[in-house]
Amino acid sequence: MKKSFFAAAVLAALCAPTWAINKCTGPDGKVAYQNEPCTTGKSEQLTVRPAPVRAPLPASSGPAPMTEAQRIEAKVTQSQNERRRRELEEIYVPQAEGAIERHRASCADKQSQLAASQYQYKQNLYGKTHAAQIASEMAAAASTCDTKDRELGERLSALRKECETLGCKKTP
Repeated sequence: MKKSFFAAAVLAALCAPTWAINKCTGPDGKVAYQNEPCTTGKSEQLTVRPAPVRAPLPASSGPAPMTEAQRIEAKVTQSQNERRRRELEEIYVPQAEGAIERHRASCADKQSQLAASQYQYKQNLYGKTHAAQIASEMAAAASTCDTKDRELGERLSALRKECETLGCKKTP
């Protein structure tokens, strides 16, 4: 039985279709492969057989197994991500929110102090000049507060986005 199977395999291999390919080398030395015989230059005929058909590899059920180094690296990365997520949830996002609240309260306090001192003097030329100067200071302080408020807001937004990508339990 084994001999007849071997003989059938050899016979099938010998009967497999073959193709003739012509290798043409031109006068300039360039090589071209074609089905038709060469018209100019050096000609060489090559015999090509198809590759034997092999049984398909068994389908794997899931990702390839990880090496020990890859497994350890994955654990380290997971641990670092978890630590960063906790820091964001418990420390950095609350601190950023508190910084915004403190900054806004400080700006409101400064504006109210300037407004209270604006009309402290009698309504004469000096008093009007003083009021105009305080109004200018109030505008400058408001601009400074607005700029800082935007910076703090952008920082908080970036922290929240990072927290979201790490899968924070609650959206701060």
